[in-house]
Amino acid sequence: MVPSAPLVKAPIHMDYGLRVRVAPTAFINRGCTILDTPVADVRVGEHVNIGPNVTIISVGHSKTVDKNSKRTSYGSEVIIGDCAWIGAGAIILPGVEIGCHSIIGAGSLVTKDVPAYHVAVGSPARVVSTVGNEVAAEPKDIILTLEDALGTH
Repeated sequence: MVPSAPLVKAPIHMDYGLRVRVAPTAFINRGCTILDTPVADVRVGEHVNIGPNVTIISVGHSKTVDKNSKRTSYGSEVIIGDCAWIGAGAIILPGVEIGCHSIIGAGSLVTKDVPAYHVAVGSPARVVSTVGNEVAAEPKDIILTLEDALGTH
């Protein structure tokens, strides 16, 4: 059975949500903040795991001010590829693409793209290793409901 909606643990904070796309097999843990904008997508792929207190930002501001002393805001899409794992407390900045099967270490500040099948850690995040592309065997007994987990059915 394929889930029809992602598993999202409350609380989650989102500015607009208009262009946030989360695959139905994704998991978002508690305290996730998505600072999105109506002009740029935030896409979370299939089987992505997002740890607690992760921040995803798709809006930024100019370095200079206009004639009214205001900074111009801009939107820049953020893409998290299929099967990526984002560690607790990571921050993903505007314009970043995290490749499929990549891992972002807890507490990392992701300022640049991370290629598929790579591990990035630190502040700013740097690629430190690769991830194998082997596909693990499917578990024989998949628990999909709380009742199944508790054996109360």
